[in-house]
This record gives sequence, C-alpha cells and structure tokens, in this order.
Amino acid sequence: MAVVETWWPAVLLASLAGVIHLGNAVGQLNKTCQRLIYFKPSRVASVYLWGIVEFVLPAIVCWKTLGLGENFPVTPASLFSAVGTGLAFTAIINGSTELGGYAIKIRPIHEAIVKLVYAAIARRETSRTALFWQNVNVELSKLVDADILSGLQHLRQYASNDVSLDDTTRAATIQAIDTTIALPLAARLPLVPNLLSVRRKDLAVALQQFNVPGSVITGLLA
Repeated sequence: MAVVETWWPAVLLASLAGVIHLGNAVGQLNKTCQRLIYFKPSRVASVYLWGIVEFVLPAIVCWKTLGLGENFPVTPASLFSAVGTGLAFTAIINGSTELGGYAIKIRPIHEAIVKLVYAAIARRETSRTALFWQNVNVELSKLVDADILSGLQHLRQYASNDVSLDDTTRAATIQAIDTTIALPLAARLPLVPNLLSVRRKDLAVALQQFNVPGSVITGLLA
C-alpha cells in the first residue's frame, strides 16, 4: 500500500496525458474512416496495439517532461502540464526522450504504428467500401429529381445542425450542397455520394430521405 500511496500521483498525471491524447486519436480515426461503412475497430487487431501506443507514448513524454516520481505533488500546475501534454502530443514529439539511458525518438515510433493500423484498415475495408458506394450510385441513378432534392435538403439540414462542425466547414458543406441543388439532375447525381458525409449510424436515415427503398438500404448495409 505504501508503494501505491507514493506513486499514484505520478501515475495519475501520466495517465491523464495518455487518456486525453487517446481520445483525440480515436476521434481522428473515426473522422478519417467515416466513409468506411463496415468498419468496426474492434475487429482490426492492430487497432489494439495502436490504442496502447497512443496511450503510452504521451504518458511517457509527460513522465519525462514533468520529472514524475515518488510523492510527486498533484497541483493545478502539474495537472495543467499533463493536460497540455495530452492535447499537444503530436506537436511536441520531434525531440528525443531518455529511456533507460538511451535517447529514443518518439515521432518515428508513433508514425510507424499509425501507418501500420491504417494499412491494416485499408486492406480490410477498401474493396468492400468501394463496392458499397458503387451500389449506392446504382440505386441513386434510379431515382427521380424530386427524390434527389429531398435527400439533398436533408443533408443540408444535417450539416446545419451538426454542432461538431466548425463554422468554416459547415459553410463549405452547405455551399457544396446548394451548388449541387442548382444543377440539373444529370450533373447532380455524380456529386451526391461525396455529399453523403454523415456518420455511419446516420447513413440509413440519409438514404431513406432520398427515397431509396428500405429493403435496398438493408441489403446495402448488411
């Protein structure tokens, strides 16, 4: 118990940096893979290694930067430093970190793991994602003008009410939709798939707004 009592403040601060960066990294992963309709992180083995690395590396950087050790005081300043390390991890890993007397460069390790996980995701998801969007194009080509307009209006409302978008992104998204609405049907259709940038769980509802039959949506998303 004495060991726990003397080391828990240091472990807490390092873990805080790790958790904050991991949360940011997961958010970026989800954003990057948003159009990978069938993507489930839990089914990609390298995602687990990636998650561990995304937690451990900023924790190590925080440990070395703050000089954490036994009976390290948890103060507002140390908490702020830990939070800052987690938030700014990708911007502060150009240097080296001493581990066991060796200078370890963090960035190459981090970049190698990130490339590994994205390569694994691409091998698993690229082909079936391409087939999905090809099938979506086929279904959209069967629709009449009113159906396409209905779906585009829904996407416009979706972007308008998505609080996760910054003002610039929201305005650009709405502008792209408005530009597409103004086009004739033949010119409009090829642009629709790229405008279907909704969350994976919202895609079925978005397709319904284009009056794509429910049975077809179920088949596409199966």
